[in-house]
Amino acid sequence: MRSANRAPMRIAAAATALLLLVSAAGCQTSRPPLGGSDPSETARQEARQTFAEAWLVKPVEASNEGGLPGLFAPLLVLETDPARGRPPNPPRVLWVEEQSLTIHQRPWPQLIYFWQSPGPRSREGAGRPATVWLAFRILLGTRGQPVLWELPGTEDQPSRLFVARHWEEAARQSFGPATPPRHFAAESDMPLSSPPRAVVVETFDDAPMPMGPIVHVSHQNRITALICRCSPVRVQRLSGQAWYELQPASASPRAAVTGGAASPPHLRWLTPDELEARLRWLPEL
Repeated sequence: MRSANRAPMRIAAAATALLLLVSAAGCQTSRPPLGGSDPSETARQEARQTFAEAWLVKPVEASNEGGLPGLFAPLLVLETDPARGRPPNPPRVLWVEEQSLTIHQRPWPQLIYFWQSPGPRSREGAGRPATVWLAFRILLGTRGQPVLWELPGTEDQPSRLFVARHWEEAARQSFGPATPPRHFAAESDMPLSSPPRAVVVETFDDAPMPMGPIVHVSHQNRITALICRCSPVRVQRLSGQAWYELQPASASPRAAVTGGAASPPHLRWLTPDELEARLRWLPEL
């Protein structure tokens, strides 16, 4: 097994910082109600939600993946079902696929993390719970730091993009503030479609060292937000913790069935052309 020398220390330090930040999140109000027919605004509201109670899920130190995949392995925050009060079913394995995207004739390192999330247990406890696939991807910039996080879209839901704060600030200096109906300077001026193919929902803080995000997963098995580990977690109370093992994508059930295609087929990632058209890619990224 291969592991990055500093990854376990970074993961442990980040997890400790996360526990300290929970007290700050406890001062926030609970999640705002979602409403309206605008999918862009609904996505932005969802990203700002706060969980009342959740579990923290961390990667085990002796993971089968080191290098960049181990360095950027995420922390998961799984919401407790408020109606049933039962703890969530944490995934036992996360798979990661390391690739590269070419945007503006330049390669961008890309990491795709995906996992199967067990569905809620039935009240009677009979039968096996259904599972869903969850995933996100990270694009890294010239200094090896994350510049973009993406949650894939579906047939009826837009892809959700999270832009690094230093990108947003650089875009604001170069192009000025966002022009309505856009919310971020990093968004391009291309015409907005209805319904939108993608939505920039938030900026994320730049971490002091390379590390993966905190992934907030609702009890409905939906990723609501990706935030920096240096930011206050959006949970009022952490009531438990669990661990997952990080494995290469080639070891996933999808790869075993398809003979190599690892990522679940229903996940609709934006193409390089779509990313290039929707965002302002600055040389200094």
